[in-house]
Amino acid sequence: MEQRSIINPHCSEPKLLKDKLRWSIRFYYKLEGETKTRKKDYGLNGPDFLKKDKGIIKAINKSDRLLYAAELLKNEISRLNSMYFNPFTKEFESLDKSDQSFASLLGDYLDYSPNKVRRESTKSIYKSYNNRIKGVLDGLGLQDSTLKEIDRSVVERLLAEIQSKSSKAQRDHYLRYLKGFFAYCVDHLEILSKSPIKTLKSINNDETTTNKAYPPEILQKVLNEAKRLDIHFHLLLRLLIITLRRPDELLRLQLKNFDFKAGSVTFSKDMIKTNRAQITYLSGDLVAELQSMMDGKYNQTDYFLGHAVREVGGRTNKSIFAPMKTSFVHFQDKFKTIQKRLKLEKGYTIYSFKHTSINNLIDNHKWSKEKVIKLTGHTNISILDTYTKDGKRERIEYPENI
Repeated sequence: MEQRSIINPHCSEPKLLKDKLRWSIRFYYKLEGETKTRKKDYGLNGPDFLKKDKGIIKAINKSDRLLYAAELLKNEISRLNSMYFNPFTKEFESLDKSDQSFASLLGDYLDYSPNKVRRESTKSIYKSYNNRIKGVLDGLGLQDSTLKEIDRSVVERLLAEIQSKSSKAQRDHYLRYLKGFFAYCVDHLEILSKSPIKTLKSINNDETTTNKAYPPEILQKVLNEAKRLDIHFHLLLRLLIITLRRPDELLRLQLKNFDFKAGSVTFSKDMIKTNRAQITYLSGDLVAELQSMMDGKYNQTDYFLGHAVREVGGRTNKSIFAPMKTSFVHFQDKFKTIQKRLKLEKGYTIYSFKHTSINNLIDNHKWSKEKVIKLTGHTNISILDTYTKDGKRERIEYPENI
């Protein structure tokens, strides 16, 4: 079955099907290993194009019908390239997650902690913040707002209401909390291109330096230091540059996701935050390097850069593939060591590798943003503003010197 789009690798390219006088737009899709057919006529067989004359159905307005069919086919291809086709419901679904409930996302934020498990006492405080924020929004008639509807003006009204009922100090507590929440939506979930709090100049004058793109010389120093410190960490950083995936997505990979013969890595849609199945192709040299690191017997469910238990003392050690998934925190600790050794200035992070690579593809290799999001899995090119905000830095060549 011919693959049509990165978003829907389970679907074939749509075609116009002419079954005598009955026309439809058809494509095939896979469901649990079986090939199914999806056909829609979209009015192609309606009274504008087919007419019953003395008991016999005849085609009318033939030129208009052909033009309409061509437009329908174009639209179907566009949908397959911009929306997810759910094979179970047989319907297209929007991938714009900023349409989610703001209140629901606030609840999800309680369980998010990039570095360590969030303490129950902290959760309790944040839960009280959420309840008060929801109460203020309810008073403003905005209790059902989606994330993308909470813009600068709404945040200003929210903070002003909190200050009027308590104090400026309390307002600043909520400001810091909302900063973290919107950073979570921008940098972690990647469902917003920019935090509305950044435009609150009267309250917030601090310019973020998070995830700055690396200049070439600093990038090479970090990679060299990572190689000396931990070959597995060095490999993770290189794959961040090449695949444009997030660290936690790479650490979810299992041996079954690698096809060494085809030189590809498959990320299922439930594995990555953009909710789109992705296939990334690796260079022959990198595939050979990965295979050279495989010096034992492995199971298909073994995790990439995972941990295995050693018999003596119950301690663990990393391997290219191993039964236990390695926490991202483990590699964050490695990066903190490099930060101290190289005295990196604030803003250079593990996520900066992805930012650097995206900027380089756009600046040096003249990739269009549309081409980049086919590799990253995003649905809207506006999200790339998050990555290109540091775009004036000098860029490295990609991917030849990696």
